[in-house]
Amino acid sequence: MPGDEPGLLECGAAWSGPEPELVAFRQLCERLTFGPGSGLPGRVLDSARSEWVPEIPVDRDFPRAAVAAEAGLRTAAAAPLPARGGVVELLSRTARAADPEQERVLRTAAGQLGHYVARVRAEHRLREHEERTRAILEAALDSIITMDHRGLVVDVNRAAEATFGYSREQATGQPLADLFIPPHLREAHWTGVRRYLESGESRILDRRIELEAQRADGTTFPVELTVSRLGRAEPPVFAGFVRDITQRHEAESERHRLISEAIASRASEEAARVRAEAARAEAESERRRMEFLARAGLRMASSLDYATALADVARAAVPDIADLCAVTVVEHGVRPLVLVHADPERERLALELVGRFPPDPAAAFGVSEVIRTGAPELVPEITPERLESMALNAEHLELLRAIGPCSSLTVPIRASGRTHGAIALYFDASGRRFDEDDLTVATALAARAGLHIENARLYGERSHVADTLQQSLLPAKLPSIPGIEVAARYRPAGGENQVGGDFYDVFPSEEGVWTAVIGDVSGKGPEAAALTALARHTLYAMALGEPSPARNLARLDEAMRRRSDGPAFCTVVYARLCPGRERTTVTLSSGGHPPPLIVRADGRAEWVELPGTLVGILEDARFEDRELMLGPGDVLLLYTDGAVELRRGDLAFGDRRLKESLRAHAGMSAEHVVDAVARHIEEELRSGAARDDVALLALRVLEPGA
Repeated sequence: MPGDEPGLLECGAAWSGPEPELVAFRQLCERLTFGPGSGLPGRVLDSARSEWVPEIPVDRDFPRAAVAAEAGLRTAAAAPLPARGGVVELLSRTARAADPEQERVLRTAAGQLGHYVARVRAEHRLREHEERTRAILEAALDSIITMDHRGLVVDVNRAAEATFGYSREQATGQPLADLFIPPHLREAHWTGVRRYLESGESRILDRRIELEAQRADGTTFPVELTVSRLGRAEPPVFAGFVRDITQRHEAESERHRLISEAIASRASEEAARVRAEAARAEAESERRRMEFLARAGLRMASSLDYATALADVARAAVPDIADLCAVTVVEHGVRPLVLVHADPERERLALELVGRFPPDPAAAFGVSEVIRTGAPELVPEITPERLESMALNAEHLELLRAIGPCSSLTVPIRASGRTHGAIALYFDASGRRFDEDDLTVATALAARAGLHIENARLYGERSHVADTLQQSLLPAKLPSIPGIEVAARYRPAGGENQVGGDFYDVFPSEEGVWTAVIGDVSGKGPEAAALTALARHTLYAMALGEPSPARNLARLDEAMRRRSDGPAFCTVVYARLCPGRERTTVTLSSGGHPPPLIVRADGRAEWVELPGTLVGILEDARFEDRELMLGPGDVLLLYTDGAVELRRGDLAFGDRRLKESLRAHAGMSAEHVVDAVARHIEEELRSGAARDDVALLALRVLEPGA
């Protein structure tokens, strides 16, 4: 396997008999490394071709020859794993000449092993990303509660557990209203949910409201709530961002008490008025700051496009908390992401300044210093002397004076131990000055921005891993079959991070014979991916040596029942295709899968009913072969159950519509048929989310000589 040092191979796993000399040879292999072209593993990796060594002692480059001779090993063979994933090597005590059949078996085994290793690595990265995402959610200070369209709790984070007194296990699956909302507000909650589901009325979402919430012990307390829809999947899932504002209400109560005391005391009326005004101004200032942070956090939480979100946040900051706001990110160097000023003319000057004099990474002040050290910089007063010290030359100083900054505040954008950039705020024409309270608000804003950037990065990586894993479970390219036209489509039902369980494959199995399979494994995600790989590779290996589809399904059934990591099953239709001069012979067998559909060239459509049980469940599973003939222009459609799960209150609705759609396109190409069926399914599902993935595989017999 590729080791930690680039370009070198090291032993990933080794097996041998119990004899001491074999153990010694295995231990030597586990200690050695091989460079490109060095030894048998290095040569095979370098050439990407399998190699057979009939006599080890006479091999031109076999560093382990002496120890192999002591172990009695005489013959060696090796084959590369796909995508330079490593090399599998076999050694024997029997001298054997090169055997093409055994070399083919070795290459096939190496290919399956390589796909398995690649899948295991992808699953490991997917789990790692999910754990990191969960850790970020759990670290949030606000309570976050997710709810499905039925009003049931999907998940709560650690802050919600501490605030409301319910554990995640107690809350999950329970009606949200019964746990967190006081009885007198529950009807209003259900009214809002129904209104959104019936009309899609978005004005009830993404608004900050204050209301009462209820803890597990029955006590109530004031909260600030914002509800957002997560993505556009159907049925919808909602997230509630909840903040306990008890202290804010207590502060308001205290302010009212002070005002009352001041009014009651005529001798200190003026003093009371001053105190009240100061308290009101402070409360208003705090309210504006909290409102700004809430809007910024909501905007960033509602989009994974961090660049657009941060640009919106910068515009929201001007002029409420600054005259000028600049967001700089560390991405392929230090670059300004957005710059906004309350005065369009000064914004133009600021953009000109940044364009002509970009940030100096070595500068001992400002954005560069904050990004380098990770410490905020507060300059309450920018004096003329400091402005001159910041200038690079006379032209730079002239632009700085034209903008006229009089106070600055720069904070780093950090998350997961990394500095992603900085937010710089300036006062100029307004004459205001930054203080420690502004530093607190800016630090909170930067923390939210850092978390948002990290979330966007993690989500992108996770989506890439899931897409790569999904693509590895489907054939990269459909083969060309003489006399038969082949076309396929795949439509996942889940989000872009969800790996589905439907699969299909078409491959040559004998001389002039082809095999087509389609199936659906139980579950979703990495578990389904593992089952899909097992089913595809098992059926591929069996088809190379056994012509009967039923017997190959029986072997797959045995392989799945032997798995040690829990029960699992799948449904499969297996088709063996023998193209002839005038007609094509098809032998079919089913493992509990929806029946194939044949559309004849004259427009007649018929189901091919096949007996057969689910694969991987029953000890006495039975499968049967059925043979049929296809003539020129006939189409055989294999599909998964997502293509017919369009109930509309009628269990036969999906089957009937699929048959009607296929009959309407009789005599057309296989590509045209799967396109038409796919469009039909999309139209039917527009009013609701897909219940399951959809896979389609069409096989059309061509006219003789076509």
